[in-house]
Amino acid sequence: MGYLPVGVVLHNAGENIGKNINGYAQVGGKDIAIEVNRNTQECFSYSTSSLAGMKVGFVAKNDFKLGIEQEVLPVTLQISIKKPATQYGIQIKALVSCDNQMTYRIAREVSKEDLEKIYDAYIADNDFDVAGAIFKEAADGEEDE
Repeated sequence: MGYLPVGVVLHNAGENIGKNINGYAQVGGKDIAIEVNRNTQECFSYSTSSLAGMKVGFVAKNDFKLGIEQEVLPVTLQISIKKPATQYGIQIKALVSCDNQMTYRIAREVSKEDLEKIYDAYIADNDFDVAGAIFKEAADGEEDE
């Protein structure tokens, strides 16, 4: 199947302009990476760490503001879906915060067995929603903090 790009979209659904936006995305697992969006490099300062998987932090520059109902995509996760899957599955964590808004966190772990089931489902039906299967708990609100 190759890589599944999953954009980390920051959407301001609040009632105030988003200022001082900051956060991180962290991934763990074989053949999984985080890509900085080249279109937003002027809006954010980025930092990276590889102590526990791959982690990219981002902080909006002083003059960047996210208006009500506006969106920006600072990073994209590149998730490898193949068989055999990585031994321990994958782990995805992210946190986003800004002034006058609620902090949003997500933590997702997908086992090797579940990754292989997702792969098999996609091979059987190319219309299978791979991202929906990986992030199903996030959509249901079961694991978000």
